[in-house]
Amino acid sequence: MKTPTFKTKCTVRLQKSKTIENEFYLFVEVYPVYENNHAAPKRKTTFLNRVVSSVVWDTKKTTRGGNHKPKRNVEGVIQCRSKADQQSALFAAQVCTVMQDEYNKKALFPEQYKEQQEQYAREQIEILPYIQEVIKKRQTTLTSGTMRVWANFFGKYQEFEGKNRLTFGEMNRAKIEEFTAFIANYKSKKVEKLAANSQKGMIRCLQAVLNEAYKDEIITFNPNLAMPVIKG
Repeated sequence: MKTPTFKTKCTVRLQKSKTIENEFYLFVEVYPVYENNHAAPKRKTTFLNRVVSSVVWDTKKTTRGGNHKPKRNVEGVIQCRSKADQQSALFAAQVCTVMQDEYNKKALFPEQYKEQQEQYAREQIEILPYIQEVIKKRQTTLTSGTMRVWANFFGKYQEFEGKNRLTFGEMNRAKIEEFTAFIANYKSKKVEKLAANSQKGMIRCLQAVLNEAYKDEIITFNPNLAMPVIKG
């Protein structure tokens, strides 16, 4: 695979609408891009869900097809007559800058960039399946009473997440406090309020999961370190 270089350039471009006159879609074009062990460079496009219709054209510059190029300021931002369109063009330029920075980092610091990407991938691991793995590892050494605590914790944590699956990258002190508040105020048809010991047990389970994730290098900072120690 060819090593990325500073030749990789991100540029905001326009695509003419096929249905509406004088309407153009904003997108970022990236070229050349080398990926997936392919020697041949690729041209990547990212459409931004932004449309402009008041582009200021540069009558002194033309494309290969003979059309005028959009006028840009000294920072490369496409110029538009309407304020709304100009905001869209500015947004596109900001996205382009962020994308260009990523390619520059990849070229300048390939090893560090690779490590960052690998760490980011680890942080996208979902917490709920990981809890199941932790329970599975511990079930042969835990007592039946402790297993019930873990099973209870798993059920309550599943309710806490609901349909929004959390990843380790999203778990922080604020989320731990949210979970603590959730179990403190937990009510159901069968349970009016969870006992204090049950609450402490579930918090300890969550802390144990985060400790395990830290040891597995899934997270680089353990949120438990910012939490007060549970006594009793």
